[in-house]
Amino acid sequence: RDNHELRYTGHASVNETSLIQYYYPGLVKMDSITADTSVIPYGICDKNPRGTASESIGKDMETKHLKILGDSIQNILKAISL
Repeated sequence: RDNHELRYTGHASVNETSLIQYYYPGLVKMDSITADTSVIPYGICDKNPRGTASESIGKDMETKHLKILGDSIQNILKAISL
């Protein structure tokens, strides 16, 4: 199963920013990030999240993470016959 959208994509980039927006609404100040998407601001180690990160992406990521975690736990329990 390929969950490419859940892979680590860089510090303070789209995934991390979206998760913070979902878990802590109002904490991320997107207007503090340069609007020039060709510039990667200091501290962001991948794509500029301005205009791409969102609370809904964070919610979707949490749902997918919990599904993967639940499936993994079930597989472990089956493997040890519980």
